Amino acid sequence: MLSRRQQSGRRTGIDILGDVPWGTHLCLFYETKQDLIDILVPYFRAGLESNEFCMWVISEPLSVKEAEDTLRKSVSDFDQYLEKRQVRIIPDSEWYLKDGTFDLQRVLNAWVDQLNRALASGFAGMRVTGNGSGFEKGVRKEFADYEKQVNKAIGKYQIIAICSYCIDECGASEIIDVVNSLLKAPSTRRRRKCWKEQRITLEKGPKNSTASTDSPG
Repeated sequence: MLSRRQQSGRRTGIDILGDVPWGTHLCLFYETKQDLIDILVPYFRAGLESNEFCMWVISEPLSVKEAEDTLRKSVSDFDQYLEKRQVRIIPDSEWYLKDGTFDLQRVLNAWVDQLNRALASGFAGMRVTGNGSGFEKGVRKEFADYEKQVNKAIGKYQIIAICSYCIDECGASEIIDVVNSLLKAPSTRRRRKCWKEQRITLEKGPKNSTASTDSPG
């Protein structure tokens, strides 16, 4: 369990969220590539400026090169952070799907190992993001189980995590499973230009179900 000092707030870089404690696991529903960039670039900039190790597990719609180039344009002295090995950008095929399979326990252990290396290198903790969209149907169920395990365990560690999902690729049941498994579930619909807590309404039609999000109030 983290000490009271370790539980003090960390800057998210996201104005509407402000500071959050270590052990925070957030979910980001996005519509476009630009939505993703608009949230994750300031998120990582704040982490780098706060001496945190930052890791971005990349999947479509972004490439590793796009993510690196975007950070380089937006973060002062980005190449120095790279030289200090304070930033790691890696494709999801090398992190989540090693050898072509998703192994929940292996991925969880890998996060802890990465955190321990970061702390041993003198960083304050670890800030990460991964994308839950784009997996084949069979892997999506495993990833949902993984999210639940992350949410149970993350409070013990000096980690802040954002898991992102393309809302247009999520079915009603997937959205509800994700939101139910996480402490907070903000959304970045650009037309509303803010994050908000998700209120999920399940509307049953004659043949299928759809999920809609409404502003809290």
